[in-house]
Amino acid sequence: MNPIYRLCHATAKTLARAAFHFRVIHPERLIEDGPALICSNHVSFLDPPLVSISFQKEIHFLARPTLKSKPPPPRIFAPSLPPEKAPLPSLSTSSPLPFGN
Repeated sequence: MNPIYRLCHATAKTLARAAFHFRVIHPERLIEDGPALICSNHVSFLDPPLVSISFQKEIHFLARPTLKSKPPPPRIFAPSLPPEKAPLPSLSTSSPLPFGN
C-alpha cells in the first residue's frame, strides 16, 4: 500500500470510528482477494473515504471529470440536491392553504 494512502486510510478510519461510530457489518462479505468492482451511490463527499476504509487493501477510484471542476458544496454531511429535487418550504399555520376549503 502506498505510504500516503496508508496514512490517509488510517486517519480516515480513526476519525470515522470516533465521529460516526463507523463499523463494517458482515466484513466477511467484502471481497479482499482478486479483482472486484465496487459501485456505490455517493450521497456526500464523505462516501468515498468511508467506502475505502471498509477494505484493508488499497482501492483505486474512478470518477467523472466534472467532479474535480466543481467546488464541494458547503453542506458536507447532507446531500446537495438540485433545485428541481429540493424540498418544498413548509407552510405556516397562519396562512390559508392554496387549495380546497
